[in-house]
Amino acid sequence: MRRGLQVVLAVCAVALLAGCASRLEEGMGLDRDMGLPGEASLAVTPDGAWSGFGGPRALYHEGEHRRTYVTWVNSLGDLRVAYFDHDTGDKMAKTLREGFQADDRACPALMMRSDDRLAIFYSGFRGRWLIHRTAARREEINIWGAESDVGPHSLAGLGYSYAVPVRLSDENDRFYIFWRGPGFATYFRVSDNRVDWVEPARFIHEEGTHPSVTVTSDGVSRIHFAMTPGLPGDAGGGSVYYARYESGGVVRADGAKIADMDALPFAPSACDLVYDASLTDIPARTWDVADGPDGNPVIVYATFPSAEDHVYWYARWNGAEWESHELTHAGRWFASGHRSSRHVDVHLSGGIALDHSDPSIVYLSREIDGVFEIERWVTSVGGETWDVDAVTSNSRWNNVQPVVPQNHGPGGPGLLWMNGPYSDHIEFMTSLRMK
Repeated sequence: MRRGLQVVLAVCAVALLAGCASRLEEGMGLDRDMGLPGEASLAVTPDGAWSGFGGPRALYHEGEHRRTYVTWVNSLGDLRVAYFDHDTGDKMAKTLREGFQADDRACPALMMRSDDRLAIFYSGFRGRWLIHRTAARREEINIWGAESDVGPHSLAGLGYSYAVPVRLSDENDRFYIFWRGPGFATYFRVSDNRVDWVEPARFIHEEGTHPSVTVTSDGVSRIHFAMTPGLPGDAGGGSVYYARYESGGVVRADGAKIADMDALPFAPSACDLVYDASLTDIPARTWDVADGPDGNPVIVYATFPSAEDHVYWYARWNGAEWESHELTHAGRWFASGHRSSRHVDVHLSGGIALDHSDPSIVYLSREIDGVFEIERWVTSVGGETWDVDAVTSNSRWNNVQPVVPQNHGPGGPGLLWMNGPYSDHIEFMTSLRMK
């Protein structure tokens, strides 16, 4: 019965969003760089969503083809993957699993292998298995190998969530995968042959805390971790910390050793303190972290003076200390579900993402006249001042959860986002749009 209702809702959403986009495009005739309504931007899919945690959700790869690959979960719980070819304009989409889990936190994560075959990792939100599949052909998505487990079966209540795969070229293409597991710890596994995985181990953990961790990598030698010891509503949670993996150990921004890989897990409190919530009594949540062009890390995060007032910040290691600059007030949480619902996260902001190829560029979603719009912010002075351009404006529906494709290339999508009605993690009628 529920799947039948979801089919009806999905069909209605497709018709509504497509009709709205058609009317806007026919009636406005505006330059697309001026900030069109989100509904007038090119749709990757009329039915798709993703969480702001885990990933990557999209990546660019240049081999025989120049393609951007995107993954999502639709309102029926199907796991989907697609590509856009930058040279031919061809698009292809493939269903990996039907009816897997209708929850945007189950969205798969992507990684391109050194042999130009796409790898994909997924679990249900708090799932019992962490699953890995590899495309059968280079740069294609139409045929996939069998499912194999990365993490062993889990009966724990938390299971697997928010997988992040990483490949480091300087370590002979070693695979790492990180996820949130039992006890709210961040776990990881490693593989040197793409088949066999070392036993899972806790990577970040501190007793009595619920770490929220953002993981990204340069794909060469570094893996970055931006984290808070707890969720914004937790007692003692909400400060922002930073660490990274390199050369076989975990270090601070200045290279000072935190822990060797044989002395894990390490605690967030052992890392660089980027934002101290105890000084303001205002909690924070991290959104993204990347290497700056000078090799110094950059973090974007949100603070919450109240559930109705989210504020975005840009933090940068200047070589001696962390500097934080307030960007803008972002409005409230974007979901339309009632605050009392257990699926509504009142600390879920519209979203903010760094362009990892140039983290002086930030894309953010904020509330403008009651609707969330996407903006592009650019700084040339380390975040002290900014130039701002509208990506979307005068939209009917919220535009949220911006994603910059990993390694994005010229001439292709540099930004993707969700557009449409969104009640909570399990009830949504959003499309995915791209610029």
